[in-house]
Amino acid sequence: MKFSYIWMLLAFTSSAYADLDKIKVCYQQNINVFVEQCEALVELYNGTNGDQWDKNEGWGSPDVSTWHGVMIFRDPRKAKADITWIDLGDNNLIGTIPKSISNLNKVRVLVLGKNKLYGQIPSEISGMKSLFLAHLGNNYLSGKIPHSLNKMKKLASFEASDNFLSGRLPPVSVVEGRLSPISYVVEQNAITGDFAENLRLRRGGNFYSTFMHGGITLPGGERPEGRTQFPDQNVYDVSLEGNATYIPIPRMGGNPGVVYIFPMKGNIIDRVSGCGGVLNGYKYILKDGSLNGCEVKISTRICGDNDFCHVELGKENGIPKAALEVPSPNNTLSGLANLRGWMYMPELNDLFPKLSNNGSVYINGVPYNLNSSTSRKDILDAFGESVPENVVLGGSQLFYSGNIKNGENVAEYVNNAGFLVSRIPFNAFTPEDRNGKLSYIKGVERSLRVYDFPFPGSDVVLRFNQSEQVFSIVDQFLDGKSTRSSKIHYPNQPPFYIVERDPINGVPYNKFEYPSASFPLAGVSTIRGWSLSGIYEFILNGKPLAVSKSSREDVRKAMDVHSSVSGLSVLEYSGNLPNGLHRILMAKGSATYEYVVFESFTPLDILGRQAFITGVERRIEVNNFPFAESTVLIEFDEAGQNFKIVDQYID
Repeated sequence: MKFSYIWMLLAFTSSAYADLDKIKVCYQQNINVFVEQCEALVELYNGTNGDQWDKNEGWGSPDVSTWHGVMIFRDPRKAKADITWIDLGDNNLIGTIPKSISNLNKVRVLVLGKNKLYGQIPSEISGMKSLFLAHLGNNYLSGKIPHSLNKMKKLASFEASDNFLSGRLPPVSVVEGRLSPISYVVEQNAITGDFAENLRLRRGGNFYSTFMHGGITLPGGERPEGRTQFPDQNVYDVSLEGNATYIPIPRMGGNPGVVYIFPMKGNIIDRVSGCGGVLNGYKYILKDGSLNGCEVKISTRICGDNDFCHVELGKENGIPKAALEVPSPNNTLSGLANLRGWMYMPELNDLFPKLSNNGSVYINGVPYNLNSSTSRKDILDAFGESVPENVVLGGSQLFYSGNIKNGENVAEYVNNAGFLVSRIPFNAFTPEDRNGKLSYIKGVERSLRVYDFPFPGSDVVLRFNQSEQVFSIVDQFLDGKSTRSSKIHYPNQPPFYIVERDPINGVPYNKFEYPSASFPLAGVSTIRGWSLSGIYEFILNGKPLAVSKSSREDVRKAMDVHSSVSGLSVLEYSGNLPNGLHRILMAKGSATYEYVVFESFTPLDILGRQAFITGVERRIEVNNFPFAESTVLIEFDEAGQNFKIVDQYID
């Protein structure tokens, strides 16, 4: 039945569809990716009847990040962005994979499964040198799997099940000390060859990451099960009871074999045995001797109330490899905070980057994605490690304490593969209004002076920051003199031509929310705003920032628009900027949509240097705030470098 359908596809694709003009699209002004990568995408679109895809929103616009199924990343040192992710699965692609796909050499994930692709997999696919995962399953592809796949240094998983592929499976090879590919998944094909050499990623329970699983169907229908044989001829088998993922890594280069075990959220490792191994956190390290005929048995169970229920990743130079910085057990979450932390698994970064990226923070079971794409250099420096530029260590997400109840709450840090790596209780507090409801404080101004802070002889001025719902440090006096500065730190440029857009329901089309001309950047906060036109660049003092983009549902509702409003944000510490005046642009290519000149302020230490205040505690009562009958207690928050509201007394 499927064979006859191929002829229908060939006849169907001969109809005329509206192709994209490669010249007009890829050479248009302000196109934000490299031309050869754009051309490859356009050829894929035209060669698979893109005009008839189920979803093709954005394709052809100069902002490639708006093209459905495409993600890009721009290194600030490069003139254009690279295409890094293509997910067009289950999208009615009908046609062949173009040879120009080799020009997509920065793509890490390629998902074209569940479509109507036919013809051969081009050998040029090996030109995708950054490819980590390829998913081409459930199509009508025929011919042989290109043997050049085993030369791809970063390819971990190649999934092409349920096609018409034939011939021998390309052998797994060792490239620069690692297997390539780690996993072939080619069931429901006419593949032949020695399957025992191929390491397969397997799963259990409710594992839901992008990795695929499955065996290989031999001619005649039988399926090889059981043992996995590695190039060094050592053989062991792994069995699992419960909800977890395990990744067996072979013994190579004199190193012992390891089985990495990651229980699903809500589960815990119960026991592991076999092959003379030793369990060390999430790693089951096998003995150095012969492994022929041995079996590793893994058992997990549901966490009890008293279990330390998460994957323990260990430490590096005394620093936890995964940690939540905000919220924390010892500090009250208050105001507009940044859920943030870091996750670093250097052993698996090259093989399985999905296991070590930002992930999500669950607050009382509700997920909030950590969507910052910037590396945490401070954590890197503390680790003392040298890691690739594309390793994402830190993430953050804006969060308002008024969205949850006052009192004890629970935060869980879960990576994108579903592994729980941190679980902590924390307290949250938001002041109430006169009616006893949690209140976002608006239209109230208050400043106060705090003496001998952060050291004797230093007085600081606090000012209520409505945008952050905290009291920010906006000035400091040493020997009676202010340490603020009016020095200009941005380049002298001709006047900008600002692209004007009319407000919608009184809400500006493109807008910076913080910082502003009327309130300085102070402490650890989020430079943020929104756009309704796909803008994604912030340029600070002439240099682009690596901003995160997510939908701003609050602004979308205020505008009463149905399209997505892009929220733009980047975590920033004022101490990274010298005290004085700075300028930030919201731009797209050469067009500027808004700019703000703002002041940045960080207090000085005893030697006159901008200082990150640490090891200092201070609590202060603020009377008649935010209304006459209310007194609030504010407390210095080291993580935010500001004073947050932690309690309230109402007469």
